[in-house]
Amino acid sequence: MPAAEMSDAAPPGGQGVRAAFDGETPGLSEIAFTGGFYTVLTLGLYRFWYATDLRRQLWHRSSVGGAPFEYVGTVKEIFVGFLIMLTLLTPIYVLFYLSEFYPDDDLGQWAGIGFLVSVFFFSGFATYRARRYRLSRTLWRGVRFGQTGSAVVYALRNFGWLILSVATLGLAVPFWRASQERMRINNTWYGDRRFASTASGWALMPRFLVYLLPVLGPLAAASANVFLTHPYDFLAEQVSTLLVGDQPDPSLVPDLKRVTWSFLWACVGAFLLWPFYRTGELRRFIGRVQLGETGFRSDLTAWAVYKSYLALALTFGLTSVIVGLLLYLMLSHRDGRVDTQETRYLVITIIGYALTYWLFGALRLVMLTAPVWGKLVGSVTVEGIEHLDTVSARRDPSSATGDDYAGGYDVGAL
Repeated sequence: MPAAEMSDAAPPGGQGVRAAFDGETPGLSEIAFTGGFYTVLTLGLYRFWYATDLRRQLWHRSSVGGAPFEYVGTVKEIFVGFLIMLTLLTPIYVLFYLSEFYPDDDLGQWAGIGFLVSVFFFSGFATYRARRYRLSRTLWRGVRFGQTGSAVVYALRNFGWLILSVATLGLAVPFWRASQERMRINNTWYGDRRFASTASGWALMPRFLVYLLPVLGPLAAASANVFLTHPYDFLAEQVSTLLVGDQPDPSLVPDLKRVTWSFLWACVGAFLLWPFYRTGELRRFIGRVQLGETGFRSDLTAWAVYKSYLALALTFGLTSVIVGLLLYLMLSHRDGRVDTQETRYLVITIIGYALTYWLFGALRLVMLTAPVWGKLVGSVTVEGIEHLDTVSARRDPSSATGDDYAGGYDVGAL
C-alpha cells in the first residue's frame, strides 16, 4: 500500500488544513484479495459484505484536522437496495428481450430505443440516489452528511444536456458536467450547513479542448477528407454497398482505412487522456466549493494518477502472462497439443476467467483505487476549518432502508 498521503498539518506557503489518507496501516490488501475471492466463490453474493468492509476502511483512513470520517452503512441496507434495483430494472430487461426477439418488427425497434433511453435515465437516477445513500451514511466529528434534491430531475437534466452536447458536437460537455456538479453540491449538507458550488463550464473549456482535439482531431480530418474528395452520390452508393455486405470501390478503401484507424484511436485516446482532463476538472470543482465560510482547494496532478495506472497495467500484464502460461500447461499434453476435450476445457476456462476476474479486481483496488483515493484526499486543503465547530446535526432522519435504489448498481462504487 502507498504511504500516507500528506498530513493534517497546514500546507507550506498557505493557510488551511491539509486532508490526509492513511495508506500505511495494513488491512486494505487483505480485504481486496479475500473479499474478492469470496465474491467469486459465492458467485457475487459476498459483494455486499465486501463493499461495506471496503468503504469502512477507506472512510476511516481519510481524515481532516486529525478527525477521521466514518461509514455507518450496513450490509442489510445495500442488499435491500439491490433488491429494489432488481424490481426497477425488470421493465428495462423486458424492453431488451423484446428488442432481441423481434429485431425486424416495429415493436422490437421501439423496444430497443426504449431500452437505451431507460438505461441512460436509470444510470443518472441510480448515481444520484447512490450518492445520497453514501453521504447519509458518512459522519465526520459525529455529524452526518446528507443530500437533498430529486434524482428524477437529475436524470432528466442529463437527457437535456446530452441532446445539447450532441447538437454542439461535444462542446457543451464541460457545461453539462459543471451544471450537474452544481446540482450535486448545492444539495449536499454537512449537518445543518449546506454546501455551495459555483462550478463553471467556461473554466473547464480550455482543458477540455486540449483533451478533445487530440482525440477527435484525426477522426474529423479523415472524415472531412472523405467528403471533400468524393462526390455525395458516390458516397451514398458506397454506403448502400457496405450495408448489403459487398466490397466498396477500391478508390475508397485507403480513405476508409484512415477513418477506421482514427476512430480506433479516438476510442483509445479518450480513455488514455481522460485522467488528464478529469484531474483538472476536479481541481476546479473543488476550488469552487464553499461550506459557509469554509473553502476548499486541491493540487491534484494528472501525473500522480497516471503513475497508479501504469503500475496497475504493468502488474496486471505480468500476472496475466503467468496465469495464461499456467492455463496453457494445464490444457496441454506432454507432446504440446492443446486438450480440447469439452468438459476439461470448459472447467479450466471457467477457472481461468474467475482467477483473472479475482486478480484484476484485487490489484485494481490495491494499486489504483486506493492510491488514487489517497492522492485525491491528500491533495485537498480546507480553509477556515474553525468555522465548522458550530455545525449542528440535522434533525431529519435518514431512511432505514438506505434511501438508495442503486445498492446493486453501486455496490462496488467508491
